[in-house]
Amino acid sequence: MKETFDRIQHTAFQLSITDSLLDSADNEYHLMRNKLLSIRSYSDFLNVLYQGQERRQMVLGDLLEYIITGRGYWLAEQSRKQYRDFLRIILYIVNLILIQESVFSYRTPERQKVLKKLRKQDIAGFFNSEEELKRYREFEAFEGMVSVTGPTRPLYKVMDSITPKPLGTAIELIVYLYLLNRRIGYVVPLLLNQRLFKGLKSIAPPDYLVLLRGGNSVGIEVGGGMGQFSLQQGKIEQANHFIGETGIPVVTAGVPHIYRCETCQSWITFCDEVIERTAKGECNEEVLSCRDCSKYYEGRCLSIIYYGQIKKRGERRRHHYYHYIKNKYVQNTSLATDEGKGNKLIQYFPAVKGLEYL
Repeated sequence: MKETFDRIQHTAFQLSITDSLLDSADNEYHLMRNKLLSIRSYSDFLNVLYQGQERRQMVLGDLLEYIITGRGYWLAEQSRKQYRDFLRIILYIVNLILIQESVFSYRTPERQKVLKKLRKQDIAGFFNSEEELKRYREFEAFEGMVSVTGPTRPLYKVMDSITPKPLGTAIELIVYLYLLNRRIGYVVPLLLNQRLFKGLKSIAPPDYLVLLRGGNSVGIEVGGGMGQFSLQQGKIEQANHFIGETGIPVVTAGVPHIYRCETCQSWITFCDEVIERTAKGECNEEVLSCRDCSKYYEGRCLSIIYYGQIKKRGERRRHHYYHYIKNKYVQNTSLATDEGKGNKLIQYFPAVKGLEYL
């Protein structure tokens, strides 16, 4: 992703340099620029583009989603092959987002190494106050898992400020890919439009608008479908308000198959085979039996999920299979038969629930 963000940096740098050069070269431009800077709310306008720990994750997430939904279509429309490559790019970016969250929430050595180096980059506006720096250092020194609930929630909020709202962004992109692949209608991403205005009056739109035949349209509001990623009451009220104001119906969509490995607590990513089949439109099922995959490699593929018990009378849970490839109970009991291997060694497609009837 570094190459992607470098291009965005080049774009911003060119705009900045051109502005500075014109300011010094042209008197009319200089005077107009000063009028802009004199607007009392201009500093508040700057804060919505980049600020400290409170809402920065939204800015980072918006930029990442703009790259994909606001510019990626130039690749997707060029040919069938490049359209499929666009879908591949989306899913590999989703994987990277999931890994980011895994590192910052659970993998202490890697997290501390990155946080220390990030703090020393001296990014302008990275800390808005000494209190923000203090919280960041607490997060940097912490060892163990950081969760959105419980006593580590304050640290999770710091983590949020350095990531592009990772789980929310991943889920929104999966729904976007699903809508593209299903060809329900023309997809209008509204992810970057947090408000739609009618004069001073505004409403919060759904995440996507799908344009259907006959002049009809339907809004798609994304919720993860589980835990803190489910559709919360505030989102439901927001959707109801949009329906009341516009008369456009809104359907809620959830992504049911995003899981942490119960053993290492890392988010489970989509494997190469799933990504390839999804890009080719061959993803009509929710689950792939790894025994049917050409990359199974006698169980040595690192992307295999084991969905089963790891001890007698234990609960059935999802784990990276490589944790238990030498576990006697798993091998001699759960996976003793071909049927057991077929049912319990799996991967998930990027499925979406709630849109089946569109």
